[in-house]
Amino acid sequence: MADLESTLTPVRDTLTGTVITLGSTGATSTVVGIETLIGGAGTDVITLSSGGNSIHARGIETLVGGSGIDQVTVDSTGITMVMTAVEVLFGGAGTDVVFVGTAGTTVVVEMTEFLVGGTGIELVTLGTGGQTLILRGVDTLIGGLGSDLAITGDTGTTMVVSAAMEILVGGSGTDVVTLGGGGSTILLRGLETLTGGAGTDVITVGDTGTTMRVGALETLIGGAGTDLVFLASTGSSTTVSNLEYLIGGSGAEVVTLGGSGQTLILRGINTLVGSAGADLVIVGDTGTTMAVDSALEILVGGAGTDVITLGTSGSTILLRGMETLTGGIGTDVITIGDTGTTMRVSALETLQGGAGTDLIFLGSSGITQTIGSVEILIGGAATDLITLSTGGQTILLRGLETLIGSTDNDAVQLGDTGNTMTLTAIDTISGGTAIDSLTMSSGTVRFWGNTGADVINLAVNAAQDQLVFSAANEGGAVGATSGFDTVANFQAGTDQVVLVNTFRSLIDRDGSGALTTSSRASGAIDMTSDEVVFLTTTATALNDASLAGVRTAIGSLASAVTNASILLFASDGTDTGVYVMSDIDGNGSVGSGEIRLLAKLTTLTTFSAASVALG
Repeated sequence: MADLESTLTPVRDTLTGTVITLGSTGATSTVVGIETLIGGAGTDVITLSSGGNSIHARGIETLVGGSGIDQVTVDSTGITMVMTAVEVLFGGAGTDVVFVGTAGTTVVVEMTEFLVGGTGIELVTLGTGGQTLILRGVDTLIGGLGSDLAITGDTGTTMVVSAAMEILVGGSGTDVVTLGGGGSTILLRGLETLTGGAGTDVITVGDTGTTMRVGALETLIGGAGTDLVFLASTGSSTTVSNLEYLIGGSGAEVVTLGGSGQTLILRGINTLVGSAGADLVIVGDTGTTMAVDSALEILVGGAGTDVITLGTSGSTILLRGMETLTGGIGTDVITIGDTGTTMRVSALETLQGGAGTDLIFLGSSGITQTIGSVEILIGGAATDLITLSTGGQTILLRGLETLIGSTDNDAVQLGDTGNTMTLTAIDTISGGTAIDSLTMSSGTVRFWGNTGADVINLAVNAAQDQLVFSAANEGGAVGATSGFDTVANFQAGTDQVVLVNTFRSLIDRDGSGALTTSSRASGAIDMTSDEVVFLTTTATALNDASLAGVRTAIGSLASAVTNASILLFASDGTDTGVYVMSDIDGNGSVGSGEIRLLAKLTTLTTFSAASVALG
């Protein structure tokens, strides 16, 4: 039958020959040994015989393969066809639209424009030379040796894509793609869900922007558009680059930033590792608990509660908006941004505040840390040792055990809950309203106790320490036996009691800017001229009931001036009391309501004019 061409009517026949042209009314036939089959104007349903076939087809509506390996080549005019059980399909130069029958199929496809899967299981392999295919309803797609572009249709596709696929574009429906186990390197866009396989998967997102859920990928590279990526709940270890938004799932996610510097908004990530470049990471507003390894440069918290733990190799980070920050076992150097931060920190080596107001709480495990430019610092339950960085610091703090100043001028304001602390090289200390117990291990200090019965142990050295009083009520109440400061190691002739503000005006009654000092025995105090008196008569007690011991040593006043006040130094032979004394009623005697003890200077019995000054 070589070179035979037949025209057949629409009957159920078995056709044989080389080139067969079907009639116009449609045919349902089985073909054997035919090289070319041309359908007619009707609906043609063709079944290939068993044993395998190689056939050129044109104008066939339904083609069913046989039990062997069937290879079908579509004529160049294009075809729209339902195909079942064909192993190899070669499209022609025209537009080919192929529907896979309901029985499922395993087929190699080449030069076909549209492929629509049926209800069965379809495994489609793209042929060599690189293919461009629009498909939907296919269960498994395997790329060929060339560069392949597959576009899913608009009804949504759930599909496994194995290795050797280069470009995959999703449609307007919901596309769920799982990568095969051999590892894939794919450029894609428009997918809703992508799950990696057992191999190493490197995914690049196209430039139109993508919103996608991914899981089990090793590398994900965003495009020029805005990419929003959700990580699956199974957890993953992924390197990401050029993404704008990354949202973790319920599993354990380890995200490494790739490339040479990333800017990323994220939330719900468990571990984050920076890239080799300068990275800026912004935490979303739902709150994140995350471990941040080294190589991250800038970290910005969101409106939620963010809890960050640094990795073990040491970190140098600029951050703001974190609620809790815990350092690792390496050396961590943290700089706070300029908007102001309220944060709890632990295990950091260096913390530098920004231009805003920073409130720092130290963790409960104790810390040894260098701090600079922090406005408020609150110690934890354990032992905290803080060193102030250079540049001169002004800080409000409480709850520390040890504070070491810098080589510059440091000013410390103590909080009102009471503090027990050892200080080194602090230049100025202002006490709180509660009782502060302070030990100066070295350096010189200017101490203003405020209210509260403070206990101060000054350092023994040649430097001048100053005890500052700004008001008459900064000690015990009038006639009271408690409430005064206790100062050890006050050195006569070196250290000073300094009067400032309203207390200065109260004692410097003539406003000369210089104090009139006198040494007076009992009964010799002159209220008209004396401003500072060193009582030479020894008192029996400095803080007994109603301050009777020192009042007895004072005796009657040599001259009385109503409402005049003086600063009085009196000794009991062991310690010296610093008092403010007034003649409120001008009657020439000092009642218990006219004297109060400001401070007791322990183990001091000598004093001179150099021991007091105006400030």
